[in-house]
Amino acid sequence: MIKAYLLDIEPRDGSYHALIRVAPRFGSTGLLVVRHWHESDTRRRQELIMGEIADFVTSVEECSEWPGTMLIDHTATVFTFRLAPRVIESLLHKASGLFDWLSPALPEDLCFFRFDGDPWLTTISHERVGALDLTDSELIALREGIPNLVLSPESDETGG
Repeated sequence: MIKAYLLDIEPRDGSYHALIRVAPRFGSTGLLVVRHWHESDTRRRQELIMGEIADFVTSVEECSEWPGTMLIDHTATVFTFRLAPRVIESLLHKASGLFDWLSPALPEDLCFFRFDGDPWLTTISHERVGALDLTDSELIALREGIPNLVLSPESDETGG
């Protein structure tokens, strides 16, 4: 059974790197979002994504919804990509922490998906919220592999 866990402390530096490096064990795709809040930066951020991971982008869509977020009356550009080694290296070098994926400096809301397409890492960068959907064995493996990862079970009252 999969349970939701909130990230109580932002994974930074070594914990962030370990979380990014483990992503391909759980799934094969990720997602980043370019919001249209800062129109002058949109092209630069899209070029950042396209320039480094263009070969691995599987879709580019205008969406009003993605894991953890539902927009009202507007859209954002959602990039879905394969978790190839070159993509992992780019994610490691562009940020020092999970919530560094924030507009206008970078695309935002980094998410990773399981092999079946369900999300296992969801972030809402501008709210500094992150969640992991994990089985018991995955939770144990993450805690052993990333000892500084601080998680708490998401309560049913918050929608988990």
